[in-house]
Amino acid sequence: MNDVRSLIAYGEKIQVGAEGIDTKLIPMPKFEPAEPDPEKESLKNFLDAILPPKKIVENGLIFYHFVSCNSAIVNDIIKLHRNLKNQMKIRGAKESGVCPIREELYNECFEEIIRQVTINCLQRGDLLNRIKLEMNYEINYYRQLYESLIAFSLRKVLQEKKKEIMLENKREKLKKEIEDLENEINEKNKFLEKRIEEENAKEAQAMKDHIDAMKVLKLDNESKSNQAVEILTQTKDDNILLK
Repeated sequence: MNDVRSLIAYGEKIQVGAEGIDTKLIPMPKFEPAEPDPEKESLKNFLDAILPPKKIVENGLIFYHFVSCNSAIVNDIIKLHRNLKNQMKIRGAKESGVCPIREELYNECFEEIIRQVTINCLQRGDLLNRIKLEMNYEINYYRQLYESLIAFSLRKVLQEKKKEIMLENKREKLKKEIEDLENEINEKNKFLEKRIEEENAKEAQAMKDHIDAMKVLKLDNESKSNQAVEILTQTKDDNILLK
């Protein structure tokens, strides 16, 4: 068989309606598991409490499908094992790692084993059912813890990513400021070099003007000195002639 089916053995079906009729008017019967007491509680009621019937639709008719109350033999266990392997292959369950399909199939297999054990010993079935509930509680707890850790990790990753983006923006901003400051420094250096060149040119021109002025003054001084010598010489000659 290559169809998807449950590993739990179902038996009696009770029609409760048909398609097109508001099924909300036909609520699923409630079964509350209690302390097993063969004298006060029938096996069927207890099985229906720990393994509630499922709602199915066949040919437009709606049924409640109850688990079977027939006891199991060795061939049923072998068949259950074979069906487990087939369903894992049909549904594409992974052989290792986290796999919801494999988890669901093994849970169904465990529930079928609980059904078989309960038929032979109600108290033993009740104990197995409590173990199943505790296991499911633990699994759900660790699943919620895992999901919380994943959510926390994602929040931390997003926070770090946000910080990284902020730091990258800050780095780009600082890089732009550095470039602007470098451009400003280059402009001031060029301005300073130009002023130095202008001042050097002014100093050189002033030195040249000073040298030229010194030459003029020196020539003027020499001319006046010569004139003074000539005047003194002429005066001396005039005095000699007067004598």
